[in-house]
Amino acid sequence: MTSPPPTHQRPHTLRQLGDAATRLAFGAFAAAGATAQSLALRAFFEWKYLRPDPWRYESAEYEEHKREGTLALVPARRFRRVLEIGCSEGMFSARLLAARQVAEFVGVDVAARAVARARRRCARYAAARFERTDVLQAPPAGPFDLIFAAEILYYLGRSTARLADVVSTILAANGLVVLVHPWPEAERLHERFATGARLSRVDQRVDLHPLRPFCVTILAAGGGST
Repeated sequence: MTSPPPTHQRPHTLRQLGDAATRLAFGAFAAAGATAQSLALRAFFEWKYLRPDPWRYESAEYEEHKREGTLALVPARRFRRVLEIGCSEGMFSARLLAARQVAEFVGVDVAARAVARARRRCARYAAARFERTDVLQAPPAGPFDLIFAAEILYYLGRSTARLADVVSTILAANGLVVLVHPWPEAERLHERFATGARLSRVDQRVDLHPLRPFCVTILAAGGGST
């Protein structure tokens, strides 16, 4: 499903350039090896979270629009175990916990500051816990029947394939994976998950927002349905 942009608006060129620079820099760290990549990711995000909400996830209308667009594709059913990779300060975590029945929610991020803020934000949800970890180095124990990975793939470079393997390993037999990434690059990166032995695409939404188009892809283990 595609939502056309308003005709009076144009893409945000500066943000697109920033995305490109991020891909180049973190692609180089990924090429340098797993240890160098992990150290670079932790250092960058700890620096970024010196101030709260550095990407305006909480205050920007675009980010709210993206959260709601993502949530709209999540089936309205009870989930036993949910994992959010790159949970940031817990904005989407809180929205999901408020809108869906979740028995256990695990949010992970490489930045301790982000994790601490996510814990405070979601303190009223007994089902939620947050951990500082690099899932490429130390993935949480599965299985999870719902896994989110939003706005993180451009930090991974060639390690995107490793993340796909990790996700496939800890996903429950009938589980779902939700990926969110800028469009059109998402078409290529999300395909790395869809070509995995256990995953198949079951739903997708491309939103041609004028600030930055994005894609939400739902994949299922074993070719299951939503």
